[in-house]
Amino acid sequence: MQAISTDLASNSNASSKVSTESTPRCATDNRHTSTPHEIIDKEESHGFTCRKNILVLATTGDWRKGELDRFMIALYRYQTEGRVAYRRLIGMHGGGGGWKGDPHKPKYYEDLLLAKANADYPGHYKPYETPKPFIWPDTSPNFAVPEKQTFLESPYTYTFCWHAKPHFLIWYRPLMLEIELGLQDYDIEQPEGFDPNDPNRFEKKLRGSKALGLHYWAWETWDGIGLPLLFTSPTYVIRSNKYELKGYPSGRIIPNPLYRWYAPVSLKDQMEEKFPGNLDDYNCTTRNPCFTDLSITPDNNTIWPLQSIYQEQQVKKKSIIPPMLESVEIALNRKEFLLFGTTIYGAQHSIEECRNLVHNHVAGYSLGGSRGPGRQVNNNDADNSPYMGTMAPLQSIFDPIFLIHHSNVERQLCSWQHLHPSSWDFKDIYTPELEIYPMTAPPQEVMKTVLYPWTKPEVVYDGKYSWNTEVGDGRDGKLSDWWFAYPNLQYKYDELLEPYHVINMNSDKNIPNYPIPQGGLVGTTLITPPIYALVTFDLPKKGGQYILFRKSRNSSNIEDGIKWDRISIRNALTCASTGCLNILEHMKLIFEVSHIIDDHDDGPQEFNPEDFKLEWRGGQSWTHGNGITIEFIDHIGYKK
Repeated sequence: MQAISTDLASNSNASSKVSTESTPRCATDNRHTSTPHEIIDKEESHGFTCRKNILVLATTGDWRKGELDRFMIALYRYQTEGRVAYRRLIGMHGGGGGWKGDPHKPKYYEDLLLAKANADYPGHYKPYETPKPFIWPDTSPNFAVPEKQTFLESPYTYTFCWHAKPHFLIWYRPLMLEIELGLQDYDIEQPEGFDPNDPNRFEKKLRGSKALGLHYWAWETWDGIGLPLLFTSPTYVIRSNKYELKGYPSGRIIPNPLYRWYAPVSLKDQMEEKFPGNLDDYNCTTRNPCFTDLSITPDNNTIWPLQSIYQEQQVKKKSIIPPMLESVEIALNRKEFLLFGTTIYGAQHSIEECRNLVHNHVAGYSLGGSRGPGRQVNNNDADNSPYMGTMAPLQSIFDPIFLIHHSNVERQLCSWQHLHPSSWDFKDIYTPELEIYPMTAPPQEVMKTVLYPWTKPEVVYDGKYSWNTEVGDGRDGKLSDWWFAYPNLQYKYDELLEPYHVINMNSDKNIPNYPIPQGGLVGTTLITPPIYALVTFDLPKKGGQYILFRKSRNSSNIEDGIKWDRISIRNALTCASTGCLNILEHMKLIFEVSHIIDDHDDGPQEFNPEDFKLEWRGGQSWTHGNGITIEFIDHIGYKK
């Protein structure tokens, strides 16, 4: 993987390639210029707000400029001075917004949110996808005890975010933008007298290249062994004297805003916008204990693919899951957005799958986060669901790492749109009924979807946040609005990703040792659609890693006298109660199996469901007809 930049040098814990400049500068990405790889100075960035690699800012040593200080101070102020606004906005993800209400209009926000939820539900969920009554929040040792809610009677707990569907990546684009705008309200470089609570502040705040960006964590090159110190230290020490006159001199110590924040409180306290008196170990973010206690064995459900995991056969090794950097590269190489973006089509070789693994690994799944394993025992949760770290449940956004993690996911989407301009450069002729439609773009039916609770981009850029903007045809943002916004987004990244390999399907010597999808690669023609194994569950949902096995003659992995080869691995989100697995098409997981069809494979040559089994890394396994059903489909959904 290479980054679109110049004068690059390797930095394994920051980015695949990072600028040797003392601080990274924003590179153009061919949206507004004919020189796609040129780097331009901040002052010449054509009004773009620049999002930068936060670990490069932390390690370059040019602390006098104070760029990292600026970001950390703003996020600290947003989480403290602006904590009510902060929680209202992040509550749009998996519930948890809350609103005490205007005393003159006490039900205004409740009615507004209920209207958005009612408008969203018919096009977003199927009847079986949200249990009734459902439980909120998901189980965590540091969250409030889950309470039963009657669906839509409590709009404060409604889940607007999309997972495992084509809408996934685009839904997060306005969320990240609105978090960036909220962060800017607490930027210490705002003009003297700037008030974050001023309704007219948007006209007074810094804009364009002078505004603070939502920086990112380039986790595609993370080793997965330990979290960077910038995320794990309880305190942050101001490095520069740039903000001394504003109360933040060099050496001042503040709570680290990337270390932790409040966990969701009870629904009653949330609606009253109450917070615990003090932030402590029992009411805040919790993470995988393996990062801080080396005596704890890593959870097998969240194994980080630092190196390729191979099939057991010795005659011809094939990787069934590549290292994370190569997984991202495979996704970026795919021409079709459906294959690039979401697990429901791209399976284990999609950006959503890579993103899922970051959530699971940071959280620690069955290890229960930093407070240790356990189960939520109460009368409301019949399953007594296992504890999870904050990044695993639908309330994952309450872990501050979520912000810089998903800023990187948006960077990956921008990189893909840069590499595949045919997916968006037909905006001027686009209509929902367009007859000649590029295969690279999201399907037309998906384009029509309104991405509640978000408004249109122009409404946001006019200073109106989505969470307090009423539903209306002139305001509601469709997926197409945010998809075609790409050329005119008012932010950009200091580096975009570009794969090293432009893979030629007609040349064996150009094919790396990981499985190459048979359709939708850069520089190729769609030969045949990828083939998937669709595994349907008849068992209770469980998050973590699932492995698909196939019978083989040469494998050293023998169970009950049968030799098995590992074929594919999926990282299902570890949501427990409301459950992302509910959103995976009624307990279905999809594995890409295109790479096992060739003349050299030692296994059976026919797609017989009886020749496959599914194993959960928690120790259970199932075969076709014994807990699971397996059928084979192409990516459009037709049976083979």
